[in-house]
Amino acid sequence: MSARFGAPLRCGYRIFWQLFGIGVFVAGLGIATELRAQNNQEVTFRTPSSEWELSWLDELYHAEFTAQTGEELDWKMPPFETAIRDLDSKPGNAAILVRWTHPDYCTASACQLDVWYWDAPEAIDQGVYRKVLKGIALASTKIGPQKHLGMRDIWVGEIRYRWNGEAYAK
Repeated sequence: MSARFGAPLRCGYRIFWQLFGIGVFVAGLGIATELRAQNNQEVTFRTPSSEWELSWLDELYHAEFTAQTGEELDWKMPPFETAIRDLDSKPGNAAILVRWTHPDYCTASACQLDVWYWDAPEAIDQGVYRKVLKGIALASTKIGPQKHLGMRDIWVGEIRYRWNGEAYAK
């Protein structure tokens, strides 16, 4: 009688351990994903000060800011803070993250967040800055270690923005 059931039991035993191994692997992926999420780099914003940064910000925002507020940009007290980050690991094309502080760009609990990416498909010195994210900064901003289509994820609080090939999207 045991000979009759031996092969099916051994097969069932193997299937059980294979499924158990798959379950442990999948659970491990969840743990690894959580650990990667904890490795996000906090973005520290500061008042822009370098000539390079001020010249780009003036070009990117002067007309829009003046049209919306009726004010000129005051570079001694800019209406935003910035951070420069590498999002694609390519040299020479740092992204500019802009967190607004002006009341026309903020609500009681959040302010506008823009991300500008240096788009230079032909040559690094022939590119332009292109706005690739316009969102609301309710909480801290972080750059994740994960990449999608070559660009690192951006986290604003618990919201992850992923690169879709053209811009960042939720």
